[in-house]
Amino acid sequence: KDERGKPVCEQGYLSLAHSGDYAIAVHSDRPIGVDIERIRPLSPALAARLGDDPLNSWVKKEALGKALGIGVYRVLDEPFPDGWDFSFPAAPEGYVIAICEKQP
Repeated sequence: KDERGKPVCEQGYLSLAHSGDYAIAVHSDRPIGVDIERIRPLSPALAARLGDDPLNSWVKKEALGKALGIGVYRVLDEPFPDGWDFSFPAAPEGYVIAICEKQP
């Protein structure tokens, strides 16, 4: 782990996440972050901060915070920055996954 607790590997970038019975790891030659969350209602206060699609916004923010190595609460109220790609790969039933990777 680096000084912030972010997992590191000898070559490239690594991000880990877990929720319920599932875990996911992603690796890239560019900064990358991942999150997996069980589909569930968020608190009304958190949902209001995240807008129209709160759970998808949450996993995107979590993945971005991990990619930047600063955590979700440092990016929660910030707009999504340019220069990052987001994807939602297939997830187990009842879960959602987001991956955030720095553009080349």
